[in-house]
Amino acid sequence: MNRSRFLRGTWRVLKPLLEVGVALAVLAVLIVLPLLKGATPQVKNSLSGFAESPLANTGPLVGDLNAIPKEVACMKTYAADPANNMVNYPPVIGAPEHTDSIHSGVYPCATWTGDSKGRNQVFRYKSETNYPGGIVFVTFGGPDDAYLIAGSSGLEVYSPGPYVSKFNPSTGREIWRQPLLNINIGGQWNPAPSMAVGKEGVYAAFGPHVYRLDPVSGAILAHKEVPILDGPQTDANFDGFHIAPDATGHILIKTQNRVPGCKIYGNFALGACPGAPGANPKTTFAALDPVSLAVVDEIRLSQAIVARTIVTTYRGKIYAYLSGTRTLTRVQWDPEEKKLTEDRSWAPAYLLKGQGPGAAPAVVGKWIIANANANPSKTVPICAFAVSQDDPNDSSRLCPWGTKMPVRGASTSVTLASFSTDPENGLIFMQDWLVPGIWAVHIDQATGEMKVKWQREDITMGDYFVTIGPADKRVLLTQNVLGNTPAKAFAEDSNYQETLMWLDEATGRTLAQGDATPATTSGSLINVGYGGRVYMMGTQGSLFIYQVAPCAGGVYVPESLGGSTCPQPSSPSPTG
Repeated sequence: MNRSRFLRGTWRVLKPLLEVGVALAVLAVLIVLPLLKGATPQVKNSLSGFAESPLANTGPLVGDLNAIPKEVACMKTYAADPANNMVNYPPVIGAPEHTDSIHSGVYPCATWTGDSKGRNQVFRYKSETNYPGGIVFVTFGGPDDAYLIAGSSGLEVYSPGPYVSKFNPSTGREIWRQPLLNINIGGQWNPAPSMAVGKEGVYAAFGPHVYRLDPVSGAILAHKEVPILDGPQTDANFDGFHIAPDATGHILIKTQNRVPGCKIYGNFALGACPGAPGANPKTTFAALDPVSLAVVDEIRLSQAIVARTIVTTYRGKIYAYLSGTRTLTRVQWDPEEKKLTEDRSWAPAYLLKGQGPGAAPAVVGKWIIANANANPSKTVPICAFAVSQDDPNDSSRLCPWGTKMPVRGASTSVTLASFSTDPENGLIFMQDWLVPGIWAVHIDQATGEMKVKWQREDITMGDYFVTIGPADKRVLLTQNVLGNTPAKAFAEDSNYQETLMWLDEATGRTLAQGDATPATTSGSLINVGYGGRVYMMGTQGSLFIYQVAPCAGGVYVPESLGGSTCPQPSSPSPTG
């Protein structure tokens, strides 16, 4: 009896251990078999088409803790200078929706944790929480305060609607979630939403709705449905969130509008609905109180604006610049009179015949820089158009891909992102989602003349660039779409792989490159955090956290588990 009870007790202990042992043996076979064939261990996944190799998930990434206090001190000084376009934002890396109010992509206080002269390894950690509906933006309220907006990635996929989440910046684990709107109730169109962190809380916008949230709890502190001045409420969406550089910190925001009656969902509706973009309703531009969100003033612009806005101060006036369907547009905000005005005297034509309207413009000194083909073109590639804020007739143009399609094996040219800039070094970074090649272009800030500094023909990039570090040691971050991906995979399925790269800004030389990942959210920023960490947003709801470390003195992943994490970069050298 006692022997029988002993055997049963022993079996209860051994059975789960044996089950784990069998599972580990099976897993080992799945890993080792590809290695015997010389491949990296990757497992097909019916959801994303790709699963990470073992070296892709190397544990939570806390960042370089020694660097974080220096970054905090740097941001206090940097944000205090009005020339850096951070007025009324917290002195925090990543508080605005896109870097700063001009979407430059420059993070001078962020740390490059790699070795610019040696080899580097890239660590990646997949978030411990999955965020359904896709992540659109990541913003920060400080080193330990990270937020994202998700649930409406802009792709034509089902989602009940957007929500804001606070998450742990080292693990991606969700802390709280606040739903904003259920699109099944009322039929609201579902393009990508907007968000930013301000001094009065966390802001979000979706459809005609604007929200202010408590950063601690996520509770909605204020909400406003803003009247739309052209077209139905359900066909409008506020995209591009800005806090004005005035004494009050008013919110400046504008709509993109879907053709009334069209049932196409996602951002693709802006160009795919019958008659679009010419039939899109005219854009509503509004100024809101930063606390109550009450409408202070709003106007209807003279054309439909698909892309986001940039806001800057020039010669003592606050201007918003936008890329219209026909011309560039300038809106002045007068905080004393509390009045918005479209400046009809400044409306330069920026497109070549055959080009589609551009994404958001950029700023370098007195020059507004516009691209083209946010609405795709099959006849003319993207060009850079620079025009003076003083004189709409003072302009120049650079077309590094030429002026005729097809080019470099691509039959279509399109971008979902504006050019990024480095005003301190007089640089513009150009990209196309389907045409291979990225370009670093120098602009003469006296004359507006643009010249190619270097190019990388081996990189295809459709999102925003970012740069980190001081001006004389700046590092450029770019994505690279892998393989010869057909346009349909971009536009409809996001069924492709890409990699994140760190380049020497001055030369274009590769400094570090991550493993392949499934597609990340298109038309959005590479999100820079604290301690050298970078955040990329998977279309399937995963947040990928990256950190670079030098190979010297590093911890290596054994070859038996996929090889060293420190391969010698094999990318072609940049050309001038």
